[in-house]
Amino acid sequence: MRKLGPILLAAAVLLTAGCAGGTKQVTIENFPSNPPAVTIQGDVTVPADSVNSQDVKGGICVGTDGYEDIVGGAQIRITSSTGAVIGTGTLGPGHTSELFTDDTIINGKASKCAYHFQIDGISGQIDTYGISVGGPARGTLYYSREQLSEPLQIVVG
Repeated sequence: MRKLGPILLAAAVLLTAGCAGGTKQVTIENFPSNPPAVTIQGDVTVPADSVNSQDVKGGICVGTDGYEDIVGGAQIRITSSTGAVIGTGTLGPGHTSELFTDDTIINGKASKCAYHFQIDGISGQIDTYGISVGGPARGTLYYSREQLSEPLQIVVG
């Protein structure tokens, strides 16, 4: 019986306090909410191999020598400001985004090759996001959450 006494006393105090003071409503808006997940999307653009790319905007293309690590299917990594990987995706197929427009023999040939990406469901609780693509020598670019509201245009080379 000794163990049950304190529990009954506590229950009586809680009931009395609840009846004497009325009810108090606690709303969830008093607590901070988690920001929604973000979608990171855009294009990574490299110089086009004008011999092996289609000479029409939107045509199939490949990057020129020195950009073999940036191709359709290459991994793109999203990191926090501490370097922790928080998401990954892949680059889509390359498409010709620009043509040469000078009066030389390469006029009208593919000059830029763009690879589209979209990564959904990235945590919205981070202030600064790192984005890297290709080999480790390419480094990481950093963007604020606000900058990610528009598609990114990442130009390499």
